[in-house]
Amino acid sequence: MKFIYGLGLSVAVLIIACSCSKSPTNSTETPPIYTEPVKTEVSFWLTKGDQTALLKKQNIALNFSATSNSSPTIEVDPNTTFQTIDGFGYT
Repeated sequence: MKFIYGLGLSVAVLIIACSCSKSPTNSTETPPIYTEPVKTEVSFWLTKGDQTALLKKQNIALNFSATSNSSPTIEVDPNTTFQTIDGFGYT
């Protein structure tokens, strides 16, 4: 009896899931606007936390200026050793 009830319920759920739902023909949706790709040497792909953009290529020019760096510059001398490290965390 449980098998017949479960089978009937499964068939009913399948019919409901596959039922045809028609959307209204007078939709007020505007078609997407096509934008020309920007010519740049850098590609910019974006993923947002709210999932409005999932790894979507952006048409924004990422042009870098030739101005000098105002931030401090860190220079590393590979010939100077201060301390050896065996590992990080649990070893």
